[in-house]
Amino acid sequence: MAAKKVTPYFSLQVLFSLNIWFFLFFFILMNGIFWWKGYVLPYKESNWYGEYFGLWLFLGLESMRIYFGMRGNLTKHTRLLMVSIILTLVAIACYIYYLIAQTYVLRIEYILLLMTIILEGLELILCFLAALRFSNQVQDFAKNE
Repeated sequence: MAAKKVTPYFSLQVLFSLNIWFFLFFFILMNGIFWWKGYVLPYKESNWYGEYFGLWLFLGLESMRIYFGMRGNLTKHTRLLMVSIILTLVAIACYIYYLIAQTYVLRIEYILLLMTIILEGLELILCFLAALRFSNQVQDFAKNE
């Protein structure tokens, strides 16, 4: 009996590629907004530094999340997809913090953060489905041997 060939999720790969460009746009825009808010609005200095540093942490978090997700999808490696799922949950929690608990939230930030949460929610669902599909492939392969 021949094993069924399982291919990577094309739609997940497209979402990861789209998210690379969207996050680059998001990061540059949010960086400018933070500098503008720090200059114009009466920000408590420690709050501004903390929130601005968090934005730079996003850069590392998103880079790792996208890398592990893309690599896990292309190699059909369930563990890498699970790491990406965990990092996605952390990233969504951070975006919700920036949406709700940030010192000043501008309307443009609100829109950008909602778009990002929706995009990452879609990635989370597809990542979970891909991990489930790839883990079933491993179980089917073990049964055939």
